[in-house]
Amino acid sequence: MRFSKIFTILGLFTFAIAFGFNFYNRSKKEIYPTVLDISLLEKYFTGRIVTKWTPEKYFEIYENGKPAGYCFYTSDIGIKKSGYGGPINLFIVLDLSSRVIGVEVVNHNETPPYVTDEKLTEFLKKFVENPEKIETITGATITSDAILSIVEESLLKFGKIHRHFVSENDFKKKFSVVFLICLIGFILFGFLKKNDFLRFIGLFISVFFIGFYTKTTFSLVNIANIFTGRFMSFSSGFFSYIFFGLILVSLILFGRFYCGWICPFGAVEEFVNLKKIDQTDRYHFFRKTKYFILWFALILVFIFDNPNLANCEPFNTFFTFRGSKFFVFFTIVVILASGFFSRFYCRHLCPLGAFFGILSKLSIWKIRVNKNCNSCGKCVKICPVGAIEFQNEPEMSVKILQEECIQCNKCIISCSTGGITRTR
Repeated sequence: MRFSKIFTILGLFTFAIAFGFNFYNRSKKEIYPTVLDISLLEKYFTGRIVTKWTPEKYFEIYENGKPAGYCFYTSDIGIKKSGYGGPINLFIVLDLSSRVIGVEVVNHNETPPYVTDEKLTEFLKKFVENPEKIETITGATITSDAILSIVEESLLKFGKIHRHFVSENDFKKKFSVVFLICLIGFILFGFLKKNDFLRFIGLFISVFFIGFYTKTTFSLVNIANIFTGRFMSFSSGFFSYIFFGLILVSLILFGRFYCGWICPFGAVEEFVNLKKIDQTDRYHFFRKTKYFILWFALILVFIFDNPNLANCEPFNTFFTFRGSKFFVFFTIVVILASGFFSRFYCRHLCPLGAFFGILSKLSIWKIRVNKNCNSCGKCVKICPVGAIEFQNEPEMSVKILQEECIQCNKCIISCSTGGITRTR
C-alpha cells in the first residue's frame, strides 16, 4: 500500500509536469504556415510561376507573366475549423473564374486508421472532379464534414461565392443522432430496471451501430485531444458531441456506466467469453497495467504534442478492419484471451477504463455493500471484471472496488439478501 501511494504521487507529479510543458509549448507554437510553398502549385500550373501577396491575405498567381488564378491558406483568411483530431488547414487553388482547381490539406491531426494520405487525396479530388455530390471518407465523417465546411466558408469569404458542396452523408448524420438517442433511452431503461437481458440487447445493438456503423467508439485519443486543446467543430462533430456528452453525464451520475452498458468492444469481449461463472480475478495485480498505459500514453502525447500517440487501443483495428500488423496481432490476442478470461482487455489493459475508473470515484451513485450482506461470495464469482473481492479486516466481508466496477448490475441481481444496492 505504501509503494502504491508513492507511485501514485510520482505519476501525478510527472503528469502535471508533462501537461505544463505541453501547454507552454502550444502557447508559443505557430500552428499554421504563413509562407507560400510553391511546390503546392506545381501540379496545377506547368509554366513559370510567380505569386504576389495581397492585403486581403491571398496570393495572386501569374503563369509566364500572365494572371492565372488565386490561392490561399484557409487559416490566413480566418477560417479555422477542426476535425476529429483538431484544427485543419487547407490550401485552396482557384482559376481566374474562382473555380476550384485544387485543394490540399496542409495541417491535420486526424487518426491514421481512419484518415490516410491515400483517402485524403481521393476525397479532395471530388472538389474538382465531382463537386455536385461528394462522397465522404468511410469511417471519417467528422473529418470529411469539417473539410467540406472549410471549403464552403473559404469561398464565401474569399469572393462572396455561395457554393454548397453536397455530401452523401446528410441522411446518415440525422439518422445516427435520432437512433443514438433512442438507443441510450433503451439502455437507460434496462439499467434502471436492472434487466440483464435488456443490457445484452443494448450491447448487441451497440456493437453494430456505434462500432461498425458510426465507428465513433470513445477512446483515449478523445481524452488526449481535450488535454491538448484540440476540439472538433460543432457543426461537423455534432453526433460525437452528443455521444460524448451523454458519456460524461453517465460518468458523473453512475461511474463507468459506459464500460458496462455501451462500449461496443467491451460487448464483444463478453460475447466471446466461454466462461460465464467464477470470474474471480486471481491475477488482480495485473489490472494496474492499464493505469501505467494511461500514464505513459498521455506523457508521450504531452511531450510530442501528438494525440495520436494515445491511439494504443484495438477499437479502430477491430471495427474498421484496418491497422498495422502489430495492432492486428494485438487485437486477435485480446479477443482470444477474452474467450477464457472475462473482459480481459477491460480488466488489465484498457487505458480509457483506467481514466474512467479514476473519475468514477467522484460519481454520485455507487454500488455499495450494506449490513444485509452475509458474505456468501456469489457476487465475487459473478462480477465480469473482478471488481468485488473478499477482505479480512475488520472481519470477513465483501469489498467493491469502485474504480473497477462497470455498473453491470450483475451483483445486485444475484444477491438474494439485498446486501448490495446502488446508493448515493
